[in-house]
Amino acid sequence: MEYSKIAEALFTRRELKRLLHKSCSRLQQELERKDFSTVTFYSFDVARIYRLLGEREKAQSQYRKTLEYEEQSKYPWIHIRVNCLIALGRKEEARETALNNPYPTKRWLARVYQGIGDHTLAQSLYTELAAEHSKEADESTYFQPQLFQYASDFWEKAHNMREARTYNQKALEAWERIGPEKESLHSIERAWLHEEIGYIYQKAGNSEAAMDYYRKAWTYYREAYMVDVTATGANQVDGDWDFYAPWFSEQIPHDIVFEFRCEHPMRYDQRRMRYRKLSLEESTS
Repeated sequence: MEYSKIAEALFTRRELKRLLHKSCSRLQQELERKDFSTVTFYSFDVARIYRLLGEREKAQSQYRKTLEYEEQSKYPWIHIRVNCLIALGRKEEARETALNNPYPTKRWLARVYQGIGDHTLAQSLYTELAAEHSKEADESTYFQPQLFQYASDFWEKAHNMREARTYNQKALEAWERIGPEKESLHSIERAWLHEEIGYIYQKAGNSEAAMDYYRKAWTYYREAYMVDVTATGANQVDGDWDFYAPWFSEQIPHDIVFEFRCEHPMRYDQRRMRYRKLSLEESTS
């Protein structure tokens, strides 16, 4: 699905204008405080909102400003710098910056290579990641369905669909051995779990089961943010979110934006779930 169509499905123009106003206001506040670390994040958000609005020249101008702010930041936000350089078409500079990162992860470098169009290197790294995570999943006893699917997603990015299908099937079988989920889970944990299992069924081609899990996931998200609020906040900081965040991020195209600094986390979950249902409908149409 084209980026513009996804943006239209996930955001109304009014919502984007509201987001732009709020982000620009926060950006100005942080500029007055000269907190360029925080300024960098808000500026990057503003650039991405302009892109979603289809205002390319303003987006490009804001990406350039973000680079200037990042240079004045106490901390080097290399991930943001590289994303801005890619957005501005400065691909070789983005590559050099990424390679000079003292703490690069293989997963991040694969994304960078994909972003600059070096698909051979990206595929090579994804193959290594797939092999590593396949071994981890095969040896795991905890989070096994999720880990099998994580390996499957890397195999798919490595263009090895045979292994991707194999590990997707392992994920499905592992879940069907484990289910139903534990009664002790908080609503936010149930939401993450149901979203993940819905995705596993979607990749297996069972759209009916996938949609059922997605609907249940959103029910649990509403409960998490409206009823079980304290436990939700605690689990997002010290719970399983650190596991689910990278799994979910590999399941969403890298250039799709759901989350903005000025918003409540529920908005991110809400848009991600809308994307899940949208992608499922698209795959079955």
